[in-house]
Amino acid sequence: MQRLFLLIIFLAVLLSSCGSQTDSDLSQSDPSQPDNSEEALDEEDNDHEDDHANDPLNEDSNNHSNDQTNKDSIQELPNQVELSYESVELTHLDQNEPTNSMELIDSLPLGDIEDEQVTLNVYQETNESHACGNAHETLSFLEVNGDVFQINECTSDRMLEDQPEEEQAVYLLDHRFNSEQHILHSAIELSANSPGRMLYLIYDTNDDKWLAFEDWGSPMIEGLAESNDILFANQFQGAHLEGPDLNFYRWNHGNLERSINISETLGIPSNLFSEIKLEGNAINALVHLESEEQLSAEYNYKQGELVKVNN
Repeated sequence: MQRLFLLIIFLAVLLSSCGSQTDSDLSQSDPSQPDNSEEALDEEDNDHEDDHANDPLNEDSNNHSNDQTNKDSIQELPNQVELSYESVELTHLDQNEPTNSMELIDSLPLGDIEDEQVTLNVYQETNESHACGNAHETLSFLEVNGDVFQINECTSDRMLEDQPEEEQAVYLLDHRFNSEQHILHSAIELSANSPGRMLYLIYDTNDDKWLAFEDWGSPMIEGLAESNDILFANQFQGAHLEGPDLNFYRWNHGNLERSINISETLGIPSNLFSEIKLEGNAINALVHLESEEQLSAEYNYKQGELVKVNN
């Protein structure tokens, strides 16, 4: 009888152990049961975040975030920044007479140098196989006191207009650098697919020679004439996907220097379309955001620095 009682107790313990193990196995393997572990909950949260990011209904929120980033970058522009400069390579104008295949179209008075009259003679090449023989190209020569200097690039066909000065194809500048040795005399438009490719002409009074450099834009001296270290500004009007921009020139330690573009100097993001314009002594920056909103800032030029105006 005692042995039978012990056997019954043993069987009861054994059956209880098997039942507990079966429940544990079912709990681990049954996919219908929710998994409340910490790892599972973290994975679920990440899935929800990915779905939210890929949800097209959330696109407006993403755009707003991008625009806010751009706004912050504009708002964080420095209150005061010093202009940075790089050297400009100058070329020489060589004395050269026009050839027999060149037809004289016009002679334009172009001020004077050291009391000597300067004339700009504009030609067309009649032989199409020669350099600058295309219909949209001309050739130009400076004549000073009997000496003739050839412009070393094909010039614009706007030189053929009755008043090329009004077409902004020719500028008479006659402005001295602070060195007093070099005179920025004039600017002449060169041939290009779009207007505004200018050749600036500098006369060296000490060495009696003509120098030149090229840039896109138009010269602006008014508003900076009282400055001792900046000669003039070059206003780029914009072309293709590039907006209007601005840079300054100065003569420094025997070299002509050009400032880094103002848009880059101010740190305006390159992916945004911006407009930089000089109006008097004020530099106006206008930035177009992807949301079609606009941000603007105004700077004053003071002694080689840009100082933000508090609006």
